[in-house]
Amino acid sequence: ASALANSLALVPNMERIHLDSNRIGPAGACALARSLSNIAGLEWFYMSGNPIGDEGARALAKGLQDTPAVEWLYLSGCSIGDDGMYALACSLPSVPSLEWLDLDGNHIGDAGVGALAERLEHVPALERLYLRNNKIGNAGGSALAGKLASVPMLRWLYLEGNAITDEAVIQETMISAWGRRGSGLSL
Repeated sequence: ASALANSLALVPNMERIHLDSNRIGPAGACALARSLSNIAGLEWFYMSGNPIGDEGARALAKGLQDTPAVEWLYLSGCSIGDDGMYALACSLPSVPSLEWLDLDGNHIGDAGVGALAERLEHVPALERLYLRNNKIGNAGGSALAGKLASVPMLRWLYLEGNAITDEAVIQETMISAWGRRGSGLSL
């Protein structure tokens, strides 16, 4: 990943990076994150299936501050927990054009999704939010449901495979998500 990161400096007009399932770990993610400052026009960033963990997620969060054009961010199956999610959530003001955020299959719990919920207003263009198969419980589900109104473009919310069991939280989420024309909710 370090060699690739060095090469990215040579292609500053790159719009899409697909690095799914390349066994990139935290060190590789850190190297790639440093190179993002050379690609301000990056629109799609796919890193799914790489075990970057919280350390890699924190590094990518810093790198995202230099890539305001990112519209699609795929980090499913990257072993990201609450600490990494917190860092990514804090970077959301840097990517106001974000439309798709895929965080399926990580280790994000209530604290991480709570941090995300608090910053959703910074991504008003967000249309799809994938949080399937994480560790989100009732508290995280409620925090998320309470902030869905701050994302007017959100049409698809995927939450199945989590530990949201409280009927009131499920109902609150459904009302928040289904009150939009053409929206979908997967619990």
